[in-house]
Amino acid sequence: MKKIIVFSVTMIVTIISFAQMQLATLKHNDNISAFYGVDALKNAHNSAVNGDIITLSPGSFNAVNITKAVTIRGAGMFIDTVAGTNPTHINGNFSISIPNDSIYHLTLEGLYIPHTIYAINSYKTNIIKCMINKYERTSNVTVYNVHGDNTTIINCIIESLSTDKMVNTQVLNSVILSFGSSNAEYSTIFSNCVVRICSTTNHSFFNSILYCNSTGYSTYNAFNCIGIFTVTYTNGNYFLSPLLNGCKNYSSLSAVFKDFDGTYINGETTFELQDSIANTMLGQDGTQVGIYGGYMPFDARVSNPLIRKINVANRSTADGKLSVDIEVVSE
Repeated sequence: MKKIIVFSVTMIVTIISFAQMQLATLKHNDNISAFYGVDALKNAHNSAVNGDIITLSPGSFNAVNITKAVTIRGAGMFIDTVAGTNPTHINGNFSISIPNDSIYHLTLEGLYIPHTIYAINSYKTNIIKCMINKYERTSNVTVYNVHGDNTTIINCIIESLSTDKMVNTQVLNSVILSFGSSNAEYSTIFSNCVVRICSTTNHSFFNSILYCNSTGYSTYNAFNCIGIFTVTYTNGNYFLSPLLNGCKNYSSLSAVFKDFDGTYINGETTFELQDSIANTMLGQDGTQVGIYGGYMPFDARVSNPLIRKINVANRSTADGKLSVDIEVVSE
């Protein structure tokens, strides 16, 4: 049941444009601070300590290099017509570098990031319900993500994912549209995903849909998956594994998906299966293969508190204070 909480705060603010105001709240223990404008995320992060929670309104925020194990929550990666919210857009590339001695996790949730995240050290990182252009290593760092332990990606859509030196990484109910670099020494586990698998090594896929419409070479393990491959075998073992371990091969994307033909349209492509596939090709747990099966079916809507509406008084009081009403929706 959805609960709407409306609270008002009165504060002194600097002169900014309220027509497209961005808001970031920083929660530290029982204290909440507010930051405004395109640099609100940066200012909140700089004021935060490990374990704090940053909540972002819809709108566009300048990126910041993340060096603290905080939670950063947005309003979602797509327009949410039910909650009446627009996406939270992070503008610009940024890096993640979290010390390995932190007892806290870094969590990114409900963000639209059409840029690159450079994972330098991503200890205990959770990425949930985010749209990301690229998640990869930093080009000018010789050893990257060498301690990238315990990264979990859930309900995300990632245009390009690099898995070099990512240890104990799991990808659940997500879409990976291409792979960057990968390393045979490190294996990532994918469950109930949709993955373009033209070039990768040493990963394990369960109850997933694997496809490729170009040439390449891959080695990996697949269990109870669907394979969609429209190219010929190379060296006798090209895409051999999807045909093993209970997997079934189809000749075209349209035979499997209702609205995905290899071209992804942000917020419109659903990756829903054809009814005949959804009802007959079941995973090891009895649910359908792909992103809508398993224990964490894909859902782009965020469940954390949403900053839905910000009302700012037309003018400040005589003593320089301005009344700001913030409407927060919590499920």
